[in-house]
Amino acid sequence: MDFNRPQFLFLFLPFFLIVYFAADRKWRRLVGLGGSLLFFAWGQLGYVPLMIALILVNYWLGRKLELQRDNVRIVGYLLAFGIALDLGLLVFFKVLLSYGGDMITLLRIHIPRLVADWLKTAQYPLGISYVSFQAISYLIDVRRKTCNAENSLLSFSFYIFFFPKIIAGPITRYATMAQQLAEPVISHKEIAVGIRRFIFGLAKKVLIADVLGKIVSAAFKLESPNYPPATAWFVIACFALQIYFDFSGYSDMAIGLGKMLGFSLIENFNYPYFARSLGDFWRRWHISLSSWFRDYVFYPLERHRVPFIGQPLNILIVFLLTGLWHGINLPFVLWGLWHGLFIALESLFLGRRLVQAPVVAHVYSLVVILLGWVFFRSPSTEFAIQFLQRLFGDAKNITLLPFTETMPLPIIDPSVWLAFAFGILFSFPVVPAIQTVMTRMLSRYKSMELPFKIAYDVIALLFLLASVSMLVSSAFAPNIYKNF
Repeated sequence: MDFNRPQFLFLFLPFFLIVYFAADRKWRRLVGLGGSLLFFAWGQLGYVPLMIALILVNYWLGRKLELQRDNVRIVGYLLAFGIALDLGLLVFFKVLLSYGGDMITLLRIHIPRLVADWLKTAQYPLGISYVSFQAISYLIDVRRKTCNAENSLLSFSFYIFFFPKIIAGPITRYATMAQQLAEPVISHKEIAVGIRRFIFGLAKKVLIADVLGKIVSAAFKLESPNYPPATAWFVIACFALQIYFDFSGYSDMAIGLGKMLGFSLIENFNYPYFARSLGDFWRRWHISLSSWFRDYVFYPLERHRVPFIGQPLNILIVFLLTGLWHGINLPFVLWGLWHGLFIALESLFLGRRLVQAPVVAHVYSLVVILLGWVFFRSPSTEFAIQFLQRLFGDAKNITLLPFTETMPLPIIDPSVWLAFAFGILFSFPVVPAIQTVMTRMLSRYKSMELPFKIAYDVIALLFLLASVSMLVSSAFAPNIYKNF
């Protein structure tokens, strides 16, 4: 189930919140876990046993790691087993998502027909990428004594299954939720903040990302980028805005839901297109993932750095893995290495020069990011190369196609231009600037505080109505990061 489905908005969420708020504080974990299981099972009932087994094994491993902390050898085996299990499960489904039934041919083995049929039709387990990384970080943190193992199976299960973050994160460390899991505290103020955050996240997803997605889908579904360079630049700019507002909108909805339920989840975005380097971009984009790779991959590699080429090599390894986390295929690998290459160059010499020219640094960052998105979105490496050629001015071999094949290109609907304009505007820190001005004004004119709050909530209500209207009048658009 997705947050932008009417079934979630008008059926699951209101009934769940009524039961959750009505429950006694000591029963909220159980209600929350039950609701999260129902949320997961709604669309993927068949994978519930797998997820329960994964939870039980990681819970047991966490307890054993804490009990055996003084036995370095046993702890090493337990941790290696846990990481291999969580990572192996993730890799298996990543390969399944990328190749499906072709796995049989690739492995060149005979398997029962029932298994072969399943490989061809199996879905990607909801949130497996986020669950696996959270389980791995939990085991490592218990081993490092960063946190204690969770004694309550109920709390640990709720932590893993917590439905606001299971679709697309953020990847939440156990230590940040441990105190909250014991007895979630409901605050009327936080509920109100969470509702507003959810509404604005839904608006970002539905009113900007989904509208721009119509152009992006039309452009990348063709056999080749059969459009002029100017259109190619517009398309990749649309995709850059689409993926940002889609993913950050989902993160906002997750954080908002968390606040409603008494939990604080990590912020996942901080205006990434405002970055002045690729390193800065990754401190602002998918923060929970980049910080995970930093703490659990990059820092351990740095402790065993190879002389001379150590840090650049470690950066490339991290971003190779980042690409593979998104998908086990060549375009994602190239996307990851593309970012890794420029961050490695920045660590060597480029970063010092970018500091001296902020405008140039900002333009450089945007261009590199946009070119990288070509690999990320293209269905194949060949398509990506051809698309890059279009971006660099190659207008040869363009064949006019009927509108039925390119729709809605080349006719750009006014709603697309509106979404594009607002996307550019709100991809920069305009809202925080407005909030700062309003805070200063309200500190001087206290009588304006109530009218301002009313106006703010009216605007939120209008965004909600507009989002719902868009949902019921257009085709469903799933979250981009749902299958990563």
